[in-house]
Amino acid sequence: MNSKYIAVKGYDKKIPFIYGIDFLTHDIPVDMLAPSENELSFTKFFRLLKACRYPLQIVICDDAAAIKLALAKYFPKARVQLCHVHYLENIRQRLQVRTLPKYRTFFSHLAYAFSREHHPAKRDAMLRGLFESWGKRDFTLKLLMIEIMSRREELFAYNFRMDHCPHTNNLTESFNSHMQARLKSIKGFQSFKTAERWLNA
Repeated sequence: MNSKYIAVKGYDKKIPFIYGIDFLTHDIPVDMLAPSENELSFTKFFRLLKACRYPLQIVICDDAAAIKLALAKYFPKARVQLCHVHYLENIRQRLQVRTLPKYRTFFSHLAYAFSREHHPAKRDAMLRGLFESWGKRDFTLKLLMIEIMSRREELFAYNFRMDHCPHTNNLTESFNSHMQARLKSIKGFQSFKTAERWLNA
């Protein structure tokens, strides 16, 4: 699940085109243009998905509370898989890894622990090891590791759901790139309706 922001006349800022791609078929079962990314928009999205009887099992998305709240209304048994690329990038920014050397070694070990190649038991052992070796001597890393351990079900939901479940939004990001190429010559849309019509096509 992802969004692409579109310039539409009448709106001060670009607004999101929200869509989902089926990982196995690459079909787009539901898409919609919305005034903003909020719980109301995501609720409408999942209501439409429910109406077309889509057998949703898991949603790969960024860490947005509004998505999870809306999902629970129509697909209470579906899981959330947080996108590892975005989650790790947020940590990289929090620790200022690109500009300061202090946490670079730690982050390298953490990113390796997130690798999909690890068995869940091995990964859990690696995360506990990072907590023991880094968290106990640095309060910032202690809080970070506690957060990661408490969110394992969302971070590693693919282990419990299906063999081919992705753990990143790379598929939708690639689609965004294709869409951007088509939008490049269009500076914006004259109305919400014309934007909807073009995006649907």
